[in-house]
Amino acid sequence: MSSVKRDTGYDLIRSIAIFLVVCIHSNVAILGVGQASPFWCTIAVLQPLILTAVPLFFMVSGALLLSDKREESISDHLKKRVGKQLVPFLVWSVVYVVAKAVISGSGLKLSSFTGLIEEPAYYQFWFMYPLLGIYLLLPLIKPIVKNCDKKKIEYFLVLNFIFSYAVPVFSKYVLKAEVSPHIDLVLCEGYLGYFVLGYYLKKYHREVKLSKATALLLIGAVPTIAVAVRECYLVYQTGAGYIGHAYLTYMTPRFVLMCAGVFLLLQNKKYKLKEKSANALAIVSTLSIGVYYIHMLVLTVIEKIGFAGESNPLILVGKVVVTYLVSLFGAFVISKIPFVRKVLLGVK
Repeated sequence: MSSVKRDTGYDLIRSIAIFLVVCIHSNVAILGVGQASPFWCTIAVLQPLILTAVPLFFMVSGALLLSDKREESISDHLKKRVGKQLVPFLVWSVVYVVAKAVISGSGLKLSSFTGLIEEPAYYQFWFMYPLLGIYLLLPLIKPIVKNCDKKKIEYFLVLNFIFSYAVPVFSKYVLKAEVSPHIDLVLCEGYLGYFVLGYYLKKYHREVKLSKATALLLIGAVPTIAVAVRECYLVYQTGAGYIGHAYLTYMTPRFVLMCAGVFLLLQNKKYKLKEKSANALAIVSTLSIGVYYIHMLVLTVIEKIGFAGESNPLILVGKVVVTYLVSLFGAFVISKIPFVRKVLLGVK
């Protein structure tokens, strides 16, 4: 274990979020069936709620990296941050390209590797593209945020909320029209908003009352559940194909409010854990990147041998637990091998 003091709240967020990521991908085979059974509807309603895992990772990264007061040169940053994430990402991408070719029997093609510039090797890898983009911008973003007061950061977050969450939803469902592309506010759009939001909530709202955090969570969760329930009803009544309107995108007002509420609930620094429990939580948190990379390989094998769990809740629970534990164990083993952990996990 590192001698650096850990923050229990953020270790907890990471640990919960990576387990939810396993749940998300374990549910894909079930949702694809599109049968409006009580079991299927339950999964369809829960899925958009557990998707908070993805923004939570952006928010934790923002909370910790933007709060880091250590000065770094651009070259040091690129080696320490970008290189740390890029090398494992590229190696695992190659692993998944090869695995897909073996499983499908399609053989390896050069385009499978060159295409990684545009498309991820496997669908869960999309997350790394915006994360690496933010890491490239971090030497610019960090000093800007550092020299902004609360009002200026709130101004950024308001712009981000309007142009990343509110306007796209309003344009799609109300006016049915696109906002002019000449309005160039790219820096205030996208997942960078979640990144800065994590920092803002850490710096200015660490002591927020749990009642307020819960209220924020519910304000986002209730309409999300309502949309999911409505789609279940439509599937059941009309037999229409399942689309997943409740979580087609992370960029909706209700979703960012729900994620902010979850983050505020979990980041509270008043956790009092015994040293052994805190250390165990820190280990699980550190291994989350390994679980992220490994779990789809494990999950694919489990589903290939016939345990998809499309209609059996017990099989689904077993699939989630086994996938998570095997992936966690695999990440733990890798973390004990010096060179391998650097290449596959980005850990020295």
